[in-house]
Amino acid sequence: MFVVRLLQVQLKSCLALAFFTAWPLSAFAAQEKAYDGIYRFGPEVETISPCGTGDKEWWVITTDENWEALRAAGAKFMTNIDSGFFVKVLGFYDGPATEEKSGAFSTQYEGVFKVTKIITARKRTAQDCK
Repeated sequence: MFVVRLLQVQLKSCLALAFFTAWPLSAFAAQEKAYDGIYRFGPEVETISPCGTGDKEWWVITTDENWEALRAAGAKFMTNIDSGFFVKVLGFYDGPATEEKSGAFSTQYEGVFKVTKIITARKRTAQDCK
């Protein structure tokens, strides 16, 4: 009886271990929420620096509709690539950048950020991200 019980416990432990090692960690990180940040785009640049993340700069991936809206906002609010503009977006950190997932230029940045919705965009001010 003891051997049967021991085997049951070991089987449950193995199943739990298999479940948690098969479940990608990015699934836990990929929870959509609202972020404020500075968005920049230009040649070889398509990034967001979310407020409160220090100097982190993540490569942005999104839909064509969102790209068009972000570029229109950039034309209106950016004076140069370095200045960027303020955005509030829905999205999530989508893991490390890889050439396959997000293109060659993305690998120069700390990861990939998926923008799912643009809430607002405006000219950057000195009080942003303070």
